Amino acid sequence: MRKRALIDLLIVVVGCAAVILVGQRVGLPGPGSWMVLAGVLLAIWRLASASQSLATVGLRAPARWWVGLLWVAALYAAVILGGLFIVAPLARAYGWRALDLSRFSGLSGDARVLAAYLALAWTSAAIGEEFLFRGFLLARIETALGGGTIAAAAAIAIQAALFGVGHSYLGMRGAATAAMVGLVFGIGFWLNGRSLIPLMIAHGLTDTISLLAIYAGAHPG
Repeated sequence: MRKRALIDLLIVVVGCAAVILVGQRVGLPGPGSWMVLAGVLLAIWRLASASQSLATVGLRAPARWWVGLLWVAALYAAVILGGLFIVAPLARAYGWRALDLSRFSGLSGDARVLAAYLALAWTSAAIGEEFLFRGFLLARIETALGGGTIAAAAAIAIQAALFGVGHSYLGMRGAATAAMVGLVFGIGFWLNGRSLIPLMIAHGLTDTISLLAIYAGAHPG
């Protein structure tokens, strides 16, 4: 199992990196979204080759929906608190600039662009990123490290770091924020019985509020 997990990780990580590099070289619009799509497809292929269902990496409904919705609220609150009490003090201490939102320069006041970004937020980001990072990568890293509590903690930290690197286009503060979100969501996934659905809803909600703020002319912190 550990060898297969390592092979799966290599295939998915190298595949995602290749899509980003090629996409940037040829000027592909939104290379990050294409990377997520490639990673999800590769992950599904690796699951199928091992005769595993999507549920094995958390793509299943919570046992009780009211509990799942409480997890959505808790995750969103934890992200806000993490931004205020972890990322913001680090940004002040190290002189990080504000989030680099240049990629969203055409969003302010344009309802059609907002609709397109919201569609991406709930598909590529909320569903795709949660399945890829908190679902597949976390599970495979944990297995590759031998399983157990220490392996799970290390897997949560590693996938959070990868998630932060994947958002480096937002600048240092953006990458740190994404890593913090990855850590919060990874811990939440571990504690909630490993259901991705609450994480997907919380992720979509977080991105939606941020996009609405940019659309309205505000810059979310």
